[in-house]
Amino acid sequence: YYNGNHPGDGEEMEIAISVPNTVNTLLVNGQEVELSSDENTINSIQNLNVAGPKLEDISGDRGVDLVNWAARFNVGTSRINMGDITQLNNVANFTVEGWARQMSNMATAYIFSKEASGDHDIVVRTDGGSLFVEVGNTSDSYGEWAGYSGAISSGTWFHWAVVYDGAGGSDADRLKLYINGNMTPIVLSFTGSIPATTSSSLAGMNSRMSKSGTAFDGYMDEMRIWNTSRSAGNINAYYNKIISGLTGNLKAYWRMNEGSGSMSYDETTSGYNATLFDCLWALHPNLFDSDGDGIVDDNDDYPLDATRAFNNF
Repeated sequence: YYNGNHPGDGEEMEIAISVPNTVNTLLVNGQEVELSSDENTINSIQNLNVAGPKLEDISGDRGVDLVNWAARFNVGTSRINMGDITQLNNVANFTVEGWARQMSNMATAYIFSKEASGDHDIVVRTDGGSLFVEVGNTSDSYGEWAGYSGAISSGTWFHWAVVYDGAGGSDADRLKLYINGNMTPIVLSFTGSIPATTSSSLAGMNSRMSKSGTAFDGYMDEMRIWNTSRSAGNINAYYNKIISGLTGNLKAYWRMNEGSGSMSYDETTSGYNATLFDCLWALHPNLFDSDGDGIVDDNDDYPLDATRAFNNF
């Protein structure tokens, strides 16, 4: 930022900086910048063209802004329509994950859903201090985490991951909930029997973040959908990192970093571009620690180099 402004992607900003004559190198956004000079002396004022801070995803195939946006759901009709995600219809495996910040952890609210009438659904919702994960195929079947409101304070960011494996030998094997990259799944109390496959009736139904009428009051970010049952180790390794949209088995990925407009674009080749209804864009700190040095990217002078973990901001 400079004078309240931040350059957009690919945009340059000219900043006048006064430095002593003895200084010949500046650290800008984690990069060493050599100051230009004439034959014998360093100018006391240098004009540096510096692009916005960049963070490469871990695959290294492109750069992304460190400045991070999230979707803000603040009215009863706030929702994001992600389309008919076919990889969730009549399947035996999936993983859905994302970041959320709920302003009241006792509220009745939908985080994610794909539903058809007659108990054909995939739902992640909160109600009365519990978090429910539903996978129904003609009958009502779900797991409940009664300790949600005790573990996740209102207004706190948390990562959730729902892993479904219809080949599991028990309900607990078929449906798992992981929070904040923990290697041990949450112990769920089950009602009904988790089915061996999701419902074919989900075909043609839209997937959504939040839901009109039972809208989520808070923020969501970094939503991902996989066509496989992710292991605890894989979730733990990447839940707090930016990844490539070309990652294997990743079928939808919304970084929700547009910051304006009514669209959030799918980072994968699936093309599930999402439409925002009655939502706002909110700027918030980058939560990721992409080099694993214990300093989140927004506070790390060298966000891609774990050997230089400076926190000088």
